[in-house]
Amino acid sequence: MLSTGVDVPEILNLVFFRKVGSKTLLQQMLGRGTRISPGLIDGKDKKFFTVFDYTHNFDNLDFDLPSSNTPLHQRIFDFKVLVVKLLQDGQFATDENVALREKLVKELLDDIKHIDRDHFAVRDQHLPFVDRYSNPKRFECLSEEDIFDLNVHIAPFVKTADKDVQAQRFDGLMYSLEALVLMNAGRKKQIHDLRAKAFNIRKDGAGIAKVRDKMTLINSIIESEDLENWSAARFEYVREELRGLVSYISKKEQFYYSKLSDEILSVEEVDLDLEVFGSVEYRNKVESLISKYSDNEVIQKIHHNEILSSDDVAVLQDILCKEVGGTPELFKEAFGNKTLVRAVRECVGLDSETVSKLFSDFIMTHELDDRIYQFLEAVMNNLVKNGILLVTQLNTFPFVRDGRTMENTFGKKMEYLREIREILDDINVRGGVQIVDGRYVE
Repeated sequence: MLSTGVDVPEILNLVFFRKVGSKTLLQQMLGRGTRISPGLIDGKDKKFFTVFDYTHNFDNLDFDLPSSNTPLHQRIFDFKVLVVKLLQDGQFATDENVALREKLVKELLDDIKHIDRDHFAVRDQHLPFVDRYSNPKRFECLSEEDIFDLNVHIAPFVKTADKDVQAQRFDGLMYSLEALVLMNAGRKKQIHDLRAKAFNIRKDGAGIAKVRDKMTLINSIIESEDLENWSAARFEYVREELRGLVSYISKKEQFYYSKLSDEILSVEEVDLDLEVFGSVEYRNKVESLISKYSDNEVIQKIHHNEILSSDDVAVLQDILCKEVGGTPELFKEAFGNKTLVRAVRECVGLDSETVSKLFSDFIMTHELDDRIYQFLEAVMNNLVKNGILLVTQLNTFPFVRDGRTMENTFGKKMEYLREIREILDDINVRGGVQIVDGRYVE
């Protein structure tokens, strides 16, 4: 199976015939299908690719799409766009749905209005799309092409001032539920999650006035036999009423609401495949744990390239010990000579805005031609995705391409490369990479 170092934009199908050992490798393999290919099919641009997973890697690794590296507020933007597209269908032309669509369009336009037009990537590649979708008329009837443009050229640059991650997660749950209602698609998991949220708000916030004020709604969510049939507009009302209350849910102990009236449809005996037990399974558990705690303060520091204290590292070690267990020997077998901090950084990547700030002075104070700019863009994209970039990797694709070398990429400006390497060294050290005698410990 193709993984890294391969760039074939025409790929339309990815077929998995063997097991993949880690989420990181699986994500790299999926990246082979994400390359844009204009005019590929009957003159139309490639807009999707298909995955055939015959070895159940997505289930085995608990891998979700979109990937966990996609910022939460970006996924929320994409959900809003989808709901707006679905609501333009004539069958939803009720007063409450028209009002919901108008509200969401206004919010999307406000998000687009606050995109940083001076961001180098926006300015050089995506500004025409920002201008196009700043016009309210573009949202009167969205096409599939509009959806693609909004997801690819707009959503990655949307920012949010909302620091309440729990509320944002609730938004994501509710917008996805609204979309599933409009598509008349299965939504049992989302309904279960909503009931669980309501149950935990009631349990942990019973003594809080704001929660008591919403108790009728909370109880109706928990007790309703008809919750799956609520309308998208009604779920939007739930989102608005309860998003400010989810912060009262205790992070230490949560109860999960269950209705134990499900009928057992069948019983099947299966053989468990345990061939990945050991270091590979341990690594998968650690990576799943990191994703689970992605909002943890220490992990967010790593994601934003902040300096860690010894207490911060101790917090990570404590989480690992309590949740996964294992031994230092097993960790080394799974991750080699990598530190725990580096394992976290490579799993969560680097915040895109942080990466832009780290290179902003260099970009503003240096005259970059197309080749150097292309090189730097590849460096920054890699850091956002992988979190770590060793300078020893810079001589490989995609940093040098079309038969180029460092010498003919930078020409007489080789001092630029030295400065980029210094920035990378600082990023890598903060990301847990060890340097001994001037060399990376890999």
